[in-house]
Amino acid sequence: MKPHFYILSMLILTGPSYGNVPTCGMEEPIIYEEQTFEGLAPGWSIGNLSNTPLTWGTTTQESHTGDFSAHSEGVDYVADNVLISPIIQIPETEQKLTLHFWHKYSFMVSDDQNGEDGAILEVSINGNDFIQVPNPFFEANPYDGTMIIGNSENPLKGLDVWFESQSAWTESIVDISSFIGQGNSVQFRFRLGTNQIDESTGWYIDDFSIQGCLEDVLFTNGFDT
Repeated sequence: MKPHFYILSMLILTGPSYGNVPTCGMEEPIIYEEQTFEGLAPGWSIGNLSNTPLTWGTTTQESHTGDFSAHSEGVDYVADNVLISPIIQIPETEQKLTLHFWHKYSFMVSDDQNGEDGAILEVSINGNDFIQVPNPFFEANPYDGTMIIGNSENPLKGLDVWFESQSAWTESIVDISSFIGQGNSVQFRFRLGTNQIDESTGWYIDDFSIQGCLEDVLFTNGFDT
């Protein structure tokens, strides 16, 4: 498979090439960052890009594990609210790295089944601007479709988003090894955009982790590193 290139905010993201992908085999993965949103969440922060009230917080209404999850309501006005991970240092090792998180959501949908509210995952590498993680990097549960509402004022209009509803907890997995690189720092941002029509249940997020394989891993061709 030829790599794909995405030029976003002056950064080049190279799509994953699966010809020689490492696997952890029988070994347990290394956890570089983990957050279950039980109690305090050191280093995590919330914000908005729209000068509107903050909507992210923790809740006991829904959870994948434990008692709490992170949640943002889908408000009935134009808003652009974000949940931001701490800065995470990626070690200088040869390994496959994946981002895992569990989520469920219910957003407003128009009569023609196009999204009115929607959500995306963004990444900042080495302190650069946040950019959207494109669909080809997802190994499980990528975005549902493109937000194309003609009269919508949603700030995510025109982007691939999660929209409509996902009633069961589902795990999204992202191959981050191909664009983060060794020795870099990385930060993730969960971004929920809403428009000016009606409110919705919104977005729940739980059990965030960044996982990697040991240096001495086996490759799919049967040879170790």
